[in-house]
Amino acid sequence: MGRWTAGALGLVAAGLVIECGGPAHAADPVYFNHQGLNCAVSATGLLGCDLPDGLVVTQRPGFLPSGSADGLSLPASGRQITQDVVGGPMHGTSLPGTPFTLPGGNPAPVYEPNGCPGQACTPNPPLLGTQIRCGDGHYMARGCVTGDRHGFSLAQPGQVYVY
Repeated sequence: MGRWTAGALGLVAAGLVIECGGPAHAADPVYFNHQGLNCAVSATGLLGCDLPDGLVVTQRPGFLPSGSADGLSLPASGRQITQDVVGGPMHGTSLPGTPFTLPGGNPAPVYEPNGCPGQACTPNPPLLGTQIRCGDGHYMARGCVTGDRHGFSLAQPGQVYVY
């Protein structure tokens, strides 16, 4: 079983255990909707999203050395985008069902207090209880990024770029 499959299944299993009243966990997954994508952050910090129909996943080819061909991206298959490990890049995948979506859809994100306006203002505060920051295009690209600077961008119509 691939590492991404294990990570995604672990997120789904954690959600099922919590919903079914299983053993207590240190932190629950955080579910949110950003720009029409239903996403979840696992208790360990893995980010994953279910994609709406018609959205194409693109990513920088892994065979290229870091820093080369920065503008190059290729289509990748998948109904979801996710990470294999915390700190690793996101990629397209096809998991059974919609593991990152709550029944009825995910709520809008809830952010940490950011101190704005003021000297300690953070334009894009992280989602409550996570290191995930999401932007609407004003202060950062339309998308979300992890504390390790991996994430996704919706800057191009009809596609989600993962990195």
